[in-house]
Amino acid sequence: MTDAKVVIKGAGSYLERPIKLVMVSVRSSFIPADELIASTVLMIFNTAAPDETTLKSFFEKIISRMPLSVMIAGRNAEQHFDLLLHLLSTNQHEKHTMTYLGEEDELKNTLWQFLHTSYPAEERFEEWKEYLIMIVGENEESQRILSKTVSLIKSSKPNLNVS
Repeated sequence: MTDAKVVIKGAGSYLERPIKLVMVSVRSSFIPADELIASTVLMIFNTAAPDETTLKSFFEKIISRMPLSVMIAGRNAEQHFDLLLHLLSTNQHEKHTMTYLGEEDELKNTLWQFLHTSYPAEERFEEWKEYLIMIVGENEESQRILSKTVSLIKSSKPNLNVS
């Protein structure tokens, strides 16, 4: 799955902003467009355990698009979060990117944490257009997480407070 991607639109909305999902390979040359990332509160959910060089390259692509905020969740989240913080601190941009660590064990709780605690910095609040959940991996687990995320968003509307 070198460049494979699955984009699902219309999974729901929260705070009147659409929730979109995309599945990518960490080695993929596909990263959503600059204008999408720059207006997005983003969650990266890793199902793979890539080497640090590959992950660093992937994060640098994301950082260059200046997302409003990034939450790291899934496999090896703490290590990946540390790398993200290091890269953000060494690649200073004029616009601040808020960062969050998804610390919940269950996917439903991770989604709740993402939707209820991830916000852009105050000076970038007007740029905020949508939520993007990026499932990163190259395996059946990625497909399972993608399907489960869509199901949770569509079926758990009262619990996640999405529409």
